Amino acid sequence: FNKLGVSAILEANTGELLFCTPENGIFITENKQLKEWNTPVNELLKQNRIYSATAISSNQYAFGTILNGLIICDAEGNILQNLNRSNGIQNNTILSIFLDSDENLWLGLDNGIDYVEINSPLSFIGNSDDLGSGYCCSVFQGNLYLGTNQGLFVRPFDIAHNHKPFELIQKTVGQVWTLQ
Repeated sequence: FNKLGVSAILEANTGELLFCTPENGIFITENKQLKEWNTPVNELLKQNRIYSATAISSNQYAFGTILNGLIICDAEGNILQNLNRSNGIQNNTILSIFLDSDENLWLGLDNGIDYVEINSPLSFIGNSDDLGSGYCCSVFQGNLYLGTNQGLFVRPFDIAHNHKPFELIQKTVGQVWTLQ
């Protein structure tokens, strides 16, 4: 690690240690041996440079990156969430992460502080979706519907699809004031 540098060390739920390096991803101790943590999140972290990290629980970790904001994964390294400038935080450079007593995250950024309610079912829908002004919303049969001044938009309402863009429902162009 003299050559790689270590940006954080976390304890895995197995009692092993996760060593986070800025450019080479995460390494794990197994049977007193050190090896690369071969998981989906590790490839993403290598590309985006880990700068900070914390355990959210025994089953979730949060990683702050230099290039792509906050990345949250489960204990097996499966990506659960990626928060960056395009979906609500102020800056893609996360210099520090603090988990408060309510299990929400405070992020020290390159240009300020962000508060993230990770247990909230709500997420940020920004101007990048080009939805116009919102008037109403409804969850129906697993989809989130948004009524706007430009029409009715829809996308799946689950964490796995929170990055998916909203689609305009055909023949709904114009103001949508209510949904029933």
